[in-house]
Amino acid sequence: MSCSSAPGKVILSGEHAVVYGNPCLVAAINLRSEASAEVVQGEKIEVISDRLGRQVFDLEPRPSNLELGLFPIASVAGSVLKRAGKRKGLKISVSSQIPPGSGLGSSASVFVAVASACSNALELGLGLEDVAELAAEGERRVHFNPSGVDVEVAINGGVMTFRKGHPIERVNFPEGMKLVIGFSGISRKTGDMVKRVAELAESSKDRFDLCLRALSEVTARMRTALASSDLVELGRMMLLNHAVLCLMGVSTDTLDRLVNSAISSHAFGAKLTGAGGGGSIVAVCSPGDEGVVAQKIRESGGIPLVVSISREGVRSCQR
Repeated sequence: MSCSSAPGKVILSGEHAVVYGNPCLVAAINLRSEASAEVVQGEKIEVISDRLGRQVFDLEPRPSNLELGLFPIASVAGSVLKRAGKRKGLKISVSSQIPPGSGLGSSASVFVAVASACSNALELGLGLEDVAELAAEGERRVHFNPSGVDVEVAINGGVMTFRKGHPIERVNFPEGMKLVIGFSGISRKTGDMVKRVAELAESSKDRFDLCLRALSEVTARMRTALASSDLVELGRMMLLNHAVLCLMGVSTDTLDRLVNSAISSHAFGAKLTGAGGGGSIVAVCSPGDEGVVAQKIRESGGIPLVVSISREGVRSCQR
């Protein structure tokens, strides 16, 4: 049996803008997904999930009904089998610390872990670029026109500036830096929100272009602030980022309330993270104040998670 794990992520700046070729600033976090894979008798792919139960697929998986269920995971495994040129059965088990629909990259984290574990189980020895390519196939089955940033940060870990078609750029950050996540408890589908932004791009091009320019400038300033450990400026830019995302129509009353609660507890800044429409916010504060911010988020109806930025991307693990 082979086992791999991969981190989740928070987008610090540039969500939605990244879909249109602009940069985003993203950090891996210490919430991870884990997948194990073993070769078994019979020409079937069995997938067992801690959240979605169990499904069995042919070696060339097809969705069993209108709901995708575990099909995207099986499709990633099937692609690894095809690349290996083998017709063997696989048993895959997945679990995740990342709340689904939270905007924290749960699906990409799972797909990266599955692709890596299957490659190791089949003794295929795929490199990171190949694992990323296979995981991206799963992402495209789940999300409408994904940017690819979730897969890249799950592969590489750390903090990076990501831009479609460009090499990733590593960004320095304070050692041991923590962030406070506020999960709204409302799951959202990234594809739905990406489609909403696409409609804005068509109906109000001037306003949309202005938003993209603002997000690109904010991303650049946040990168500089993070690299110089200026958390106060980082927080200010997060608030500006959130305001632009509100103008783009992807925030909600619940997310706005959680952002305001974080600010009222003396966080330097907060914003929605991910596609919006639900999901989570992320806040930055003075080291040691994470518990105060988390408590305020809880009092406002959110589910707080204090996380650390993780330097580790995908890795083998013991099970």
